[in-house]
Amino acid sequence: MARCARARPGQQERRDVPAHGGEHSSAVPAAEPVTVPERAPLRKRASDLTKKGWTRLRGGELTPRRSAASAALGGFIGCVPVFGLHLPLCVALCLPLRLDAPVAYLFANVSNPLVAPWLVFAEVQVGAYLLTGQPAPFDIDSAREVGVAGFVSFAAAGTVVVGAVVAALSAAMASGLTLLWKRR
Repeated sequence: MARCARARPGQQERRDVPAHGGEHSSAVPAAEPVTVPERAPLRKRASDLTKKGWTRLRGGELTPRRSAASAALGGFIGCVPVFGLHLPLCVALCLPLRLDAPVAYLFANVSNPLVAPWLVFAEVQVGAYLLTGQPAPFDIDSAREVGVAGFVSFAAAGTVVVGAVVAALSAAMASGLTLLWKRR
């Protein structure tokens, strides 16, 4: 049985097999070969866009200073209790500063579901101590007295201090890891 001479996308046209039947088939004339434009340019453009986007997110060569700054920013963002907005915040701040957004987002995940309750508790306690000079009360009567606005103000004040501490620890860890990575 003879194969069709029409080429499929991504394949070369076969010229050794007649289009309709064998050599002696004269009932149907041979069809013109169909040419299909290749998809390589589209794939290449998509690949180039992906590479350019990833390069822009990375911001350049990862030096200990850049990794420390990226990690510090990510650690601070991770302490801000706006769950679900950490990735957009990391990208929005890292792109203009030419920092490494994936590194920042990695360190922003300090507020994962296992750590976030303890982190918020620490922020509220530190904020209460900064604003009132004593720890925040965590019993029902005292909580009603302070109110939601009081706890939000405690958390806002504590976020700055706890975020700065986490940012410093993140920067030290990222800088050390980058130095180790570069030396090996």
